[in-house]
Amino acid sequence: MVGTAENRENAAAANYGTSMKRASWHRPPLFLRIFMVMLLAVLGAQILSFLLILILRLPEPALYPLADVAVALRSGGGGAALRVRRETDPPTPGDIRDTQLGALLAAQLGVPADRVRVQLRRAPWLLHRNTDRARTVVRAGSNSPLAPTDMGSGVFIVGGFEAALRTQDGSWHVAKPAWHGIEPWQWKALLWLAGAVLLLMPVAWRIARRIAAPVDLFARAAERLGRNPRAPPMSLEGPPEIVAAAEAFNSMQAKLQRYVDDRTTMIAAIAHDLRTPLMRLSVLMDDAPPATRSAAEAEIREMRQRISSIMSFMRDMAKSNKRPKLNLRSLIESVAEEIADRGADVTVADGPELTIEADVGALRSLLVNLVENAVYYAGDARISLERIGGNARITIADTGPGIPAAELERVFQAFYRVEGSRNRATGGTGLGLTSARAVARAHGGDILLVNLPQKGLAASVSLPI
Repeated sequence: MVGTAENRENAAAANYGTSMKRASWHRPPLFLRIFMVMLLAVLGAQILSFLLILILRLPEPALYPLADVAVALRSGGGGAALRVRRETDPPTPGDIRDTQLGALLAAQLGVPADRVRVQLRRAPWLLHRNTDRARTVVRAGSNSPLAPTDMGSGVFIVGGFEAALRTQDGSWHVAKPAWHGIEPWQWKALLWLAGAVLLLMPVAWRIARRIAAPVDLFARAAERLGRNPRAPPMSLEGPPEIVAAAEAFNSMQAKLQRYVDDRTTMIAAIAHDLRTPLMRLSVLMDDAPPATRSAAEAEIREMRQRISSIMSFMRDMAKSNKRPKLNLRSLIESVAEEIADRGADVTVADGPELTIEADVGALRSLLVNLVENAVYYAGDARISLERIGGNARITIADTGPGIPAAELERVFQAFYRVEGSRNRATGGTGLGLTSARAVARAHGGDILLVNLPQKGLAASVSLPI
C-alpha cells in the first residue's frame, strides 16, 4: 500500500510540468475566459441597444396649447389631455420665463397675473410658438426672457408642467398633463428587451455552466475523497489554473494515503512483534506454580486476543476494496437473518429501498458488530432504515440498560469498555465500536450513540447516498 501511494505521488509530480504545458498551449486560462465572456456580454448589450434605437421610432413630444390650458383651468375639467385638481399649494415659478408664461396665461384667462402660477417641469424643451407654420424654440439652458414676438397667440407648452389658477374661495385649480400609462413605443422596447433576454438565456446558461464546471469538479472530488480515501485521483483537464489545482489536490491525496498507510504499517508491525515475547513468556511460565501459571496464561491469552484484534483491524483499514453499488436494505436483512438464526431477537422495520456505493465486507462487519452488541447487552435489536436528506440512516435500537451520558463518546476509543473490567468474559477487546466508526467515516458517514427516553440505547449510522 505504501509503494502504491508513493508511486502515485511521484507520478503526479513527474507529470505536473507536462500537464501544465499541454493545458497552456491548448486551453486559454480561466481568467481570460471570464474576461472574454464579460467583454462579449457588454458588447452584446451595446449592439442590442443600438439596434433598438434603429428599429424603434420615438414619438414627438406632446404639445399642449396654452389656450387649452386656459380653458381647462377656467372650467375645472381637463379632459383627455389635461388633468385638473383642486389643491391648496400652488406651484412656484422657477425663473422669469415661468413668470412671463404665467402672465400670458393670465391674459388668456382675463384675470390678474397674481392669480396664475406656472412651473415648467421638463427640460430642455419648454415652449414653442407657432406663427405662420414656423416654430420658435426656447431652451432651458438660459434665463433670458421671452422676446416680445414670443408672447403672441398660438403658444404651445412641451413636456411636463403645472399651471394653477386661484379661485374665489382661495383654493387653486392645478392643471397637469394626464398620464396615459406606458406608451406603445415603450411596450415595443420592453418586448424587444424581453425577447433578447429569452434568446440569450440558453447561451448564458451554457457559458456559466462551463465556467462553473471546474468548481463543481473539485466539490465532487472532495466529497468522493471524504467517502473513500482511496478514491482515484482527479483528471487533469481544463484551463491551466484548474490543472495546477488538480495536481495539488492529487498530490495532497497521495500524501494523506501514504501517511495513513505508514501509520497502519507501523502499528501492525508493533502488534506482530509482540507475539514473540508473549511466546517466550508462555514457555517461561511452564515452571511456575500452578496458580501463578493459570493466572499468567489467562493474561497471555487476553494479550494474544488483543493483538489478533489489532492485526485484523489494521488489515481492514488497509484494504483497498472497490465499492460497488449495493442495496442497503438487502444487506441489513441478510445480517438480521444471520443473527436471528442463532436464536437472537432481531427484527427489521419496513422502510425504503436505498442504494449506496460501499465496501460490502466492511459495511457488513459494521452492522454485525452493532447488532451483536445490542443482542449481547440487551437481548434484542430493532433495526430501521430511512432516508434523511442526502444520507441513509440505519438505527439499531435495544431495550437494554443504556450507557451513561458521559460515556457515549468515550466508548468509541480503542480498548475502552464501560464496565471497566478487562476480562474477556464481560465483553470484547474494546475495538468493536472503534472499528465500526472507522468504517462509517471511511464511507463519509459517522456513528452516534443515543440513550432512548424510556429504556435502551440506539446506535445511529449515517451514510451518504
